[in-house]
Amino acid sequence: MNFSRKFVLSSTFFLLRIFAPCFVALYVLMPARAIAQEQEVAEQSLLWKISGGGLKQPSYLYGTIHAICVDDMLVSEPMLQAMQNSKQLALEVNISDVAELKQLQAGMQMKTPSKLSDYLSEGEYRLVERFYRDSLGVALNQLQSMKPFFISSLLYSKLLNCPVLSYEMQLSRMMGLQNKAVVGLEGASDQLKALDAIPYQEQAKLLLEAVKNYEELRADFWNMVVSYKNQDLESLFYIVRETSLGMKNYEKILLQDRNRRWMPTVETLARNKPTFFAVGAAHLPGEDGLISLLRRRGYTVEPLFY
Repeated sequence: MNFSRKFVLSSTFFLLRIFAPCFVALYVLMPARAIAQEQEVAEQSLLWKISGGGLKQPSYLYGTIHAICVDDMLVSEPMLQAMQNSKQLALEVNISDVAELKQLQAGMQMKTPSKLSDYLSEGEYRLVERFYRDSLGVALNQLQSMKPFFISSLLYSKLLNCPVLSYEMQLSRMMGLQNKAVVGLEGASDQLKALDAIPYQEQAKLLLEAVKNYEELRADFWNMVVSYKNQDLESLFYIVRETSLGMKNYEKILLQDRNRRWMPTVETLARNKPTFFAVGAAHLPGEDGLISLLRRRGYTVEPLFY
C-alpha cells in the first residue's frame, strides 16, 4: 500500500471524533454539566439496543474507537449477535466506498494557496518540522499544503506504537462476509465541512501544542484507551471535551451538530431494516448524544453488557 493510500485511510479514522480528536491528561473533578450528563446516561456500555418507537425489529448502537492496538480489540458475543440480527452496517462515513475516500483525499488540501509555515512562526515551524523528521521519519515540507488537522493525524500512529486495527474496517469486513450492506450517516464532504469550520490558524496552533506537549499527549491517549476498554462512556466523553489538546471549543460543530444531523437518517435506516450503527464513542453520551436524542424521540435505548 503506497503512502498516499495509507494516509487517506489513517486520516479517515482520525476525523471522527473527529471522534476522538482529543485525549485527556488526568481525571479531575467533573464540572456540573458533566455530572448532569452522567445522570443522563448512568449505564456504562459500548453496545446499546434500540427498540420501541414504532420499530418492527430492534437496531443496535455501538461506540467505536477508530484505531486501537490489535491486542486491545474486543468483539464480544453480544456484539456478534447484534451484528447477526442486523441487516446492514451504518458508519459515520461509508469507508468501503472508494469515491468517498477519493473525496476525502482531495479535501485534505487547504482551499487557499497557503502552507503550514504561513500559520506558524519560523521557530515554531522548525520545531514541528524537526519533531516529524526525528520522531516520525516524515519530511514536513512534503505535507505543507495539507490542512494542519490532517498533518496532526500522523501523530497517532506514533502514540499507538503497536500493530493497529480499525473497528470500522473490521466491522465492514465482517458484515461484508455476511453479504450485508454498508452505508454512511454522512458523506466525506460533510465531515470535511465540519473540519473546515475550524480556521487553519487554529488547526496549526493545535498541531504545535500537540508537538510541544507530546509526552502529556501520550499519557492522555492511554487514559482514553483505558476508559474505552472499561466501556466508561462518561469518562471518555469528559476526556474528549476537557483535554487541553482536544476540541473543547468545537464540541458543538464536531459532536452536537453532527448528532442532530444524523438523527433523521438513523431513524429512516432503523425503520427500514435492523441496522448496526457504529460511530465514535464520544457521539453516544451526554444530553446531546445519540442515546439521549433517541430516547427523546420515543425509542427505548438500553445497554447490552458484556
